Amino acid sequence: MLAGHRRGGQAPATQEAHMTGRGNRAGADGDPGGVPAELWLRQPDAEVAFTPSHGFWCTLFRARVDDTWIKALGEPPSWQALTTRPTFFGNPLLFPYPLMIRGGAFTYRGRRYPVRAGSEGYAIHGFVRDHPWEVERVWDDDSGAHVRASFDYSPAGDPEPQFPFPFRFSATYSLTGTTLRLTVEASNTGATPMPIGFGIHPYVPISLWPGGRVEDCVVTCDATHLAVYENEFAAVRLEPVSDWRDLRAGQRVSDLLEQHRKSGATGASLVGLYARLVKQAPSFAGAPGGMSWSLADVARGVVVRIETSDAFQTMVHYSPPTPTVVSPVLGTLMPNGFNLAAAGQPSGLIELEPGQNWRAWTTIAVDRE
Repeated sequence: MLAGHRRGGQAPATQEAHMTGRGNRAGADGDPGGVPAELWLRQPDAEVAFTPSHGFWCTLFRARVDDTWIKALGEPPSWQALTTRPTFFGNPLLFPYPLMIRGGAFTYRGRRYPVRAGSEGYAIHGFVRDHPWEVERVWDDDSGAHVRASFDYSPAGDPEPQFPFPFRFSATYSLTGTTLRLTVEASNTGATPMPIGFGIHPYVPISLWPGGRVEDCVVTCDATHLAVYENEFAAVRLEPVSDWRDLRAGQRVSDLLEQHRKSGATGASLVGLYARLVKQAPSFAGAPGGMSWSLADVARGVVVRIETSDAFQTMVHYSPPTPTVVSPVLGTLMPNGFNLAAAGQPSGLIELEPGQNWRAWTTIAVDRE
């Protein structure tokens, strides 16, 4: 059973009661066109749009640097583009698990649970991004503009559950200056312990500046290890980063794309599962301070910087086959993490007892480098 806003076959009209700032106007750099936008947060030098009727996606984040408005996220040109999978826009929230569950089932505390396939046709990235949310509050104060929304789920009465455990998941976005902060809270509303994982999937345009060049864009991430999967994701080995895969000092996006091409890999243009660790198996402990990732246009001196709370330990580097965006899929859980945990492998599994709450945060900021 799902609780939240409902949306029919057409895009809903903008709800003025849920507006802040100057209402549902176009962005400062012009008409946003068909970008899905039901709710806005605004500051003098930034604006953000959301779709609470469909997954509470952040579909637009623009910030002004000098006299130029920067698009910090790839923007879906229509509702159809947002809801079609795969999609390469915005910032979806990935819960109750990020990344994939191998074989559509997982083992937890000795019991095997099937998981219904999502909109991609298999179990990946959870499902809160595909359903209506309930907007609880929209407000402005001295610290900025804010919105809080929530999603409730129970498998009771669902003939093919999307997840075997009931939960409540809430998210608060706060826009302060040109920084967008996300704070989430997960609550176990059931009578038994439950496993969870959380992640974000922001799609950042490779060319930040109008007319910018991919050769001028540099990616940086403080990940310390690469994950190498074995036996069809049944086991994982963690190796220190090296060579061009070491992003700590920064790598040009054009060089990463070229290295990927030379590797002979097919499909996505950038693929690498990273982790930031202080120790490895049998324990899997993320380094204090979470993870940090950035994309900078070094010619223009502009950077989109993403920071996370401590629970975030992994990052999958992803770009679609025709690369116009790059996405750091930052999460608390490894791919197939529930099954890895059951096998005693490094996973990042988080467990919630009945009535227990868990919190985490991320920030996306547009700055001068």
